[in-house]
Amino acid sequence: MSKNVNNQVGKQAFSIVTAVLTVLAHVGVVLLILWSYRYYGLSQKALFSVAGLIICLVIIMDILFYVGYRFRDFGIKIVTGVLAFLLLITSATGALYLRRFNKVVDNVIENEGEEQYETVYISLAAYDDAIQSVTDLSGREVGIIASTAENSVAALAQKKIESEGVTATYIPYDTANDLFLALVKGEVDAGAFQSSYRQMFGNEEGYDEYLEKMTDILTFEEKVKTADNASSRLDISVTPFNILLIGFAPEPGGNYGLADAIILASVNPQSMQVSLTSIARDSYVPISCYNGGKTKINAARGESRACLMETVGDLMDTNVDFYMEVNFQGVVDIVDALGGIWIDSPIEFVGQDPSDIRGNYTVWVGAGGQWADGKQALAFARERKLMPNGDFDRQQHQKEVIAQIVERLIALRDVNKALDVMEAAGENFSTNLSLNQLTAIFNYMVSTPNYTGLSTFQTIDIIGTRITGYASWHYDMSLQLPLWIYKLYNGSIAEAKETSRLVLDQIDDSEIQQEDYFKFFVEYPYQRGPAYSEYFNEAEEHEQMPAFYRNYVGLTYDEAVASIGASYFASPNYINNGDPGYSEGSAGLVVSQSCRYGALAVNGGCTLTVMGSISEEDKVPDFFNRPVTEAESWAAANGVAFTAEAQDEVDPSKDGLVFAQTPAAGSNKNAGSLTVKYYNVPAIPIPNVTGLAQADAVATLKNAGFSNISVTEADSKEAKGIVIAQTEGSAKPYATIKVTVSKGTEATPEPTTTPTPTPETTPTPTPETTPTPTPETTPTPTPETTPTPTPETTPTPTTEPTPTPESTSTPEPTSEPTSEPTSEPTSEPTPDPTPETPETSEGE
Repeated sequence: MSKNVNNQVGKQAFSIVTAVLTVLAHVGVVLLILWSYRYYGLSQKALFSVAGLIICLVIIMDILFYVGYRFRDFGIKIVTGVLAFLLLITSATGALYLRRFNKVVDNVIENEGEEQYETVYISLAAYDDAIQSVTDLSGREVGIIASTAENSVAALAQKKIESEGVTATYIPYDTANDLFLALVKGEVDAGAFQSSYRQMFGNEEGYDEYLEKMTDILTFEEKVKTADNASSRLDISVTPFNILLIGFAPEPGGNYGLADAIILASVNPQSMQVSLTSIARDSYVPISCYNGGKTKINAARGESRACLMETVGDLMDTNVDFYMEVNFQGVVDIVDALGGIWIDSPIEFVGQDPSDIRGNYTVWVGAGGQWADGKQALAFARERKLMPNGDFDRQQHQKEVIAQIVERLIALRDVNKALDVMEAAGENFSTNLSLNQLTAIFNYMVSTPNYTGLSTFQTIDIIGTRITGYASWHYDMSLQLPLWIYKLYNGSIAEAKETSRLVLDQIDDSEIQQEDYFKFFVEYPYQRGPAYSEYFNEAEEHEQMPAFYRNYVGLTYDEAVASIGASYFASPNYINNGDPGYSEGSAGLVVSQSCRYGALAVNGGCTLTVMGSISEEDKVPDFFNRPVTEAESWAAANGVAFTAEAQDEVDPSKDGLVFAQTPAAGSNKNAGSLTVKYYNVPAIPIPNVTGLAQADAVATLKNAGFSNISVTEADSKEAKGIVIAQTEGSAKPYATIKVTVSKGTEATPEPTTTPTPTPETTPTPTPETTPTPTPETTPTPTPETTPTPTPETTPTPTTEPTPTPESTSTPEPTSEPTSEPTSEPTSEPTPDPTPETPETSEGE
């Protein structure tokens, strides 16, 4: 009975679970269909097929659910529950992916629909603390940039000031630079700028001292309608279009800034042609939202994105339909999400990281082809100063990075990877292309029939071009500051226009110019030649610049005066060796100047401070790895106090060599002292090995640290091999120690028959017989020092002859000579009561 009850309870519980799963499956399916509907442009057929299949499964599930509960068929209920669970899992997974994708799309796509909006950032600035707040502007004059646009910075600033209940007078100026100069000169009390004005003027030399005195009394932002975008209705899978690619350099801590890269892409989806026209960010052109006032084109982005699009459109005489904008961090994140891109750098260099802070050069990029991560790709796209062709190389590298990113995106087949890339873009990437347009062009590129066997990207014909120009200057007399600008060749602008029009199919047949000579060889791939000219035969227009002072620090004095002429400089000040602030590393260079950068030059108006140089004869030599004795000799010869500090060393090859010196080589010797540090192998005591056998003596010396031992032999009464003499004292371990060993004991001499003179008679000895030691020398009885007095080799056993009165016979010699003299020699022979000993001659 209890078993049946339990079965019944279990079936009821399962029925409840099945019902819940069925309801949840319906919710998941509805969300999936709703969230996927916006992507119908990718493939309507595929979308409707999937949606139809899911709806059919839902209908089958509902029928099974009804039958199972109507007829209480538990088996059908099980089938219904399984189907509901599968539908729930499928719909929930799809809905989560779509929700994630929708969030990314909403972040990237700036506007949906025909109305375009943009957030504009505005600052009201005063100079030198003259104004502290907006209310202080009542009755004052406020400078604005002249513009007829309804939502310009000037118009928005006026509305904001009026909303604060303040009445002011507004003075228009043609450009932001004119307004800045007017504010500094005191012509107006405050100025309305785009918030990126500090970044814009901070890039110019000489403006920093003025920017430090600027105060932002109010900073605000407004979301404004920029245009009715008719381009949102374009079918870009069929119709040619222009899209402005903007590399954005935001101000630290803000979403406003200047354009770091400007590229106009003209796209023809039918011919699969794309022209990429680079425009230098310092190009000096009319700015549309400044009523045609000229300044650098990157400042237009500081005003607004719409202002930059309109300015480029006016320059190229075309309509810019769309934009895609990415900031530095966005490039890094996108490339990293793609797993890197391939770059080919002409040089090895260390580039700037993606930080907004300038000067963080920490990213290494090698020379040649390489797989680059996000930071390396960004550094490659930004670097110009170190590149062989400067900004031209940078523009080309920017195109290469863009092309690589697009190629990698098109090649993606992993949904998760694609989502990772889009999420990486996040807040760092934006466009005014609608989702339908994005999906349409993507669908077109993926589904276009391709019979070449190449990837879709490889079938796109990309034409790289740029607008070239020349460096020039504009001088502001009021601030006395020069402004470096880049003027464009009119011929280059016309050439870029023609290339864009050709891609967009806006040139009729009569305008097309056929190349005079063209050959194609199957063995060699065709490579498109340059689509632009670097130089044009047209006169360069330069403003007549007055003589002004530049930044001379780091130049030699001759280089400085040669820039504008010696008459504009007073006599230089020199900092000589021994003076406070003297630096050897800056010898001969300008270290400071009295004239401000950009100031008008006047006769004798600038004094340069120069670090004194040192003549060759006054320089301290380089004693590194030279004997310390050389350093000591040089110091003595030049009257320089000398100090030597020894450092113990065991390597004999370094003994006595200098390894450090103060002052450094090349310093002025007149500093008066020289201290060197040198290696010194210390001397060690030599052990006494006299009396030891040769082998024992050598072993003892080696154990003591001596490796070079010289052994010689000499006659001696000592046993053979016994040390009888050696080098004594102390010596370097590598010194040669001399040791003398005995050859062996001498034989006993035979007695001679030569009679010894008696007292009674005075014998006349021959010189060859018995020698008498001279008073000046001490006779040495050893075999090495005692001479043989007679040819018969009869030695005299004593140092002096002893006469015997009783006998004339020769006494027997002693067995061995006396080791020491019996008495010290005197100047005369010792007197004796016997008759005088006759003199003897020295032995031969």
